[in-house]
Amino acid sequence: DFILHLLSNYTLKSKNVLLKFIKSLLSNPDHKFEREKFQKLLDVAVKYELAIYWKCNESILEYLQKLVISSDHRQRLNGVEFAGKMLLINTTPDTSDLLNIDKVPREVHLIKILFERIYDKLDNVKLKALTSIKSAILNGNDNTKKIFSVIFQKSTSNNEHQDILDVLNEEADIFQLNLMSLLQSSSATYIKKTCLEILSEFNNLK
Repeated sequence: DFILHLLSNYTLKSKNVLLKFIKSLLSNPDHKFEREKFQKLLDVAVKYELAIYWKCNESILEYLQKLVISSDHRQRLNGVEFAGKMLLINTTPDTSDLLNIDKVPREVHLIKILFERIYDKLDNVKLKALTSIKSAILNGNDNTKKIFSVIFQKSTSNNEHQDILDVLNEEADIFQLNLMSLLQSSSATYIKKTCLEILSEFNNLK
């Protein structure tokens, strides 16, 4: 709360410090945190990022899009996990000075990141993408739930949400096909199990 107070009163300097903290955390600094501590830091970083988005009209989305295709599998894993956490946090601002109102919610692009990462060559990154998608379907914020409804409910009026479909419609179709492919080709039981759970949730949405 103190850090967010600084962001409100010393916006530019605080924003730069917070962005550096977030990017350093995701890019694996030399200091190795225990997993539990790292998770807590990620949760804090997600809240900082959202505050910057509201206050400064600046998002870490572009950085994440580059991070998840890094040659370093740890960075890809961190980027996927952070994107998944962003889909869960409440995006309704509690301030009256929100600067950023996007026609296409940024959750659309975060979901696309997760859809694409199930093709990763490493099982741990695939699984993180899959479990993040499952969590987003079940516990996502209002924008996230709306997006999944738009792309998987055939009864939805598509014209009203064409901006979302322009980004995700084809990706969603390919994603479902790739879930079926993973069920057949993956040797990892936990990946197959998560694919089945996601397909079941999709059927509930339709």
